[in-house]
Amino acid sequence: MNKKILSLSVLILLGVLAISVVSAGWWTGWATSGSGSFYAGNMYPIKLDSGSYMVVFEKTSTTALGDVSIYKAIGTNKAGDLIQRVQVKKGETKSLTNLPLQIKFVSTSGSKSRLKFYFTLSDVKCASGEVWADGFCRKIYTFDQNQENCDAFKVSYLNSESYYMRARIAYDSTDSRNEVTFQYKDKNGYWTDVKYDAISGNRVTIGNVEFTIADILFDHSTIRKVQIYSNLDSVSFDNMCLARSEIPNPSTAVTYQGVLEMLNNCKMIESSTSGQQNCNSVCSLYASNLICALGGLYYWNIPASQWIGVNVKCNANYNVNNALSQDGVKLECLCCSAP
Repeated sequence: MNKKILSLSVLILLGVLAISVVSAGWWTGWATSGSGSFYAGNMYPIKLDSGSYMVVFEKTSTTALGDVSIYKAIGTNKAGDLIQRVQVKKGETKSLTNLPLQIKFVSTSGSKSRLKFYFTLSDVKCASGEVWADGFCRKIYTFDQNQENCDAFKVSYLNSESYYMRARIAYDSTDSRNEVTFQYKDKNGYWTDVKYDAISGNRVTIGNVEFTIADILFDHSTIRKVQIYSNLDSVSFDNMCLARSEIPNPSTAVTYQGVLEMLNNCKMIESSTSGQQNCNSVCSLYASNLICALGGLYYWNIPASQWIGVNVKCNANYNVNNALSQDGVKLECLCCSAP
């Protein structure tokens, strides 16, 4: 995103008739044009293209406004984290480093608890490789699809939740625009779509990770780049160019959770026919997407009047008759589908 240059002067208005209580209170509308007076100690909202903010003024004397505190607005009548605090004296103008704002303290009036001032949107200057977003200069990270041995990038949330992702950049001739599809490598080792045919300005979210597309650069086969940034300080881009060999494969270790997930997709199937057969064929005949995980061969025990079983291999053939007799044999198979 290019730097935003705004020359529009924004005046905060609160009519004198609307101010009947000196104690701290809230104004529920956003800034409008006009002129007026404001009570020190109250919070007043400001709406900018870059976000919404709450401003509180602490008057210390007739010649000094005192602290002007800017908060990130998270609701109509409450504010979030403090962004910046500055002190403005009467007649002087102060620029805020983290916002495209300038504050000028004009005068006091009446009981000296009311102040007149105005805000001016100023030129936002971010460093090279940064973009102005949501009230801050954010660092831009670039993934270059055409760079040799640059097959993926790693993005994390609080260094505890990480994803290996890649971008596929193309030009849509129908809509005449550059587009990008983001994928991540899932637990089974497959590249899975996270955001399909996204454009500049779109937000990409996976788990607690969130980032925004700043720009998409495409020139046939010579340039395929996507520039991204995150508004969240908890999101970090650890490595923007990983070779295929640097992307971890899904773990093959057996885990308790992995066994449970597998068993949730399994069922016991007993052969209902007689003759030579194995559990591979029993599972596939029952459903084409089932494969054998384990076989069980059962013999009829006459003295105990019950079936006695042993585990067998899935591909081992047995002559099955399911008879309740001395030579009774049946086959039961644990058949599973992919999780």
